[in-house]
Amino acid sequence: YTASSVRLVLAGLGFAFHLLTAITQTICWSVIFFFSSAGASAAYLTISEVFPLEIRAISIAIFYSLGTAGGGLLGPVLFGELVSTQDRWRLFGGYALGSALMFIAACTELALGIAAEGKSLEEIAAPLSGTTDNNHFDDDDNNNNNNTSGLRSHSEIYLIGDDDDVSQDEDEVTTRQI
Repeated sequence: YTASSVRLVLAGLGFAFHLLTAITQTICWSVIFFFSSAGASAAYLTISEVFPLEIRAISIAIFYSLGTAGGGLLGPVLFGELVSTQDRWRLFGGYALGSALMFIAACTELALGIAAEGKSLEEIAAPLSGTTDNNHFDDDDNNNNNNTSGLRSHSEIYLIGDDDDVSQDEDEVTTRQI
């Protein structure tokens, strides 16, 4: 977002000083949108990671609706008014506003962002329900599967029943690594 913020100001200045043609302006916007779309995608990914599973979907929906309302409703109205003035410097003010918002978003991520690389979602935001206790099951072989979150991986199956090689007690749940 920081790279897009700087590029947006430069493109705005180029536009205000009549240095850009329609083609070079389009090229500038393409480059700006290429970098800013990665920042916007990262924002949605961050939201999806920092909330517990049970409220993750609603948090993404709220974040998306606020972003859509801000950018999808206010942006066109603002820039429509700026374009209607036919003043390049007023339009540059709109570019500068967009640039400032992107820069603030980038600084916010730097200050408040969570390092999520290589971590499971449960490590970042523990579920509101469920266990994170590694000793929830008594099968020592399954507790040594390097799963530090305490939740079972998808490669484990749960067998319920009275198979001779699994358990003699119908109510006992036993896990086997596959």
